[in-house]
Amino acid sequence: MPGLEEKEDVNITVHNNRLHLSRKIKQMGEQEDENVHRTERYYGQFSRIVPLPSAVDDTGAKALYRNAVLEVRFPKSQKQIGRQIDVDFH
Repeated sequence: MPGLEEKEDVNITVHNNRLHLSRKIKQMGEQEDENVHRTERYYGQFSRIVPLPSAVDDTGAKALYRNAVLEVRFPKSQKQIGRQIDVDFH
């Protein structure tokens, strides 16, 4: 997500085993030369839904934005992890 300037500009949610990402885009550019003054503004919105490969525990979610890369991590849900069942032999 290049160009992200404030954490309020991105929204991350998890619902029904899907990661929802949305972002507000606000870009402004200005150029001044001897004979020209130009101002450009661009506003828009970005949204993506990514299916997750397994159930996650959203209470342990962490997001990190560094070098224009957004990294989102979730621990796997303990409900989906199988458990070993001991067999009683008589």
